[in-house]
Amino acid sequence: MNDTEEKLMNRLNNMLENDLEAINVKIFGARNQKSIEIMIESNQGVTINTCADVTKLAQNIIKFDSLVDSDYSIEVSSPGINRPLFNIRGFYKISR
Repeated sequence: MNDTEEKLMNRLNNMLENDLEAINVKIFGARNQKSIEIMIESNQGVTINTCADVTKLAQNIIKFDSLVDSDYSIEVSSPGINRPLFNIRGFYKISR
């Protein structure tokens, strides 16, 4: 994870409520068009409304902190059934 991805993930996690957590952020693409993928999880599940709310929050953080200096698209999703493991908590979560 690069510095921009880490900063966005940390800022998101500082602002997300309840047990909602950003578990991965990936920024890639050409210099003038970036794609930002944000993976979130919650013990209560992730709905389309949750993804929309996190998208708006991420847009505000990116704008306020000037994290991306080009056009970008954001995709927010949950890990799903074939979830990759990003940290030890993810391992414990699926092993219950």
